[in-house]
Amino acid sequence: METICFYEEFLVPVPRDRLFRAAVIDGDNLTPKLLPHVFKSMDTIDGDGGPGTIKRTVFNEESGLRTGDQLYRIDVLDSENFIYRITLIEGSSLFERVESVVYEVTYADLGNNNCVVRVATEYHPKRGLTLKEEDIMARKTTTIGFYKIMVAYLMANPDAYM
Repeated sequence: METICFYEEFLVPVPRDRLFRAAVIDGDNLTPKLLPHVFKSMDTIDGDGGPGTIKRTVFNEESGLRTGDQLYRIDVLDSENFIYRITLIEGSSLFERVESVVYEVTYADLGNNNCVVRVATEYHPKRGLTLKEEDIMARKTTTIGFYKIMVAYLMANPDAYM
């Protein structure tokens, strides 16, 4: 079972603290509001919101994505260093081929109200199975699309998450 890793990095014209607060700290509330056609709800199943917390995402049927629940565990929530690491543990169609998927997102300050978002994704396939490239590309496209919408919201609402 070989772990497959992918890395993405993109410049965001929003300060990292605002983006971190919007996407990570208040993501359960803001994300379904910004993407109601995709997300029905996001909530905490168990825990206090810190490491070890189990969260659930429920997709809307009209999203075209796998409907139902997707569970993930927060592994790292570091508000001082702007690092967020979660492990997808149940519910994605990927689970036909993987044991888990780990996402680590770091937000690096560039000054002048800009930051760099770095996303590291680890796929842990089930023994003897391989991942389809289209699954991986779909995840990458979804991640970039999510941040584009989040950034557009923050730029249109300059007082939000200050």
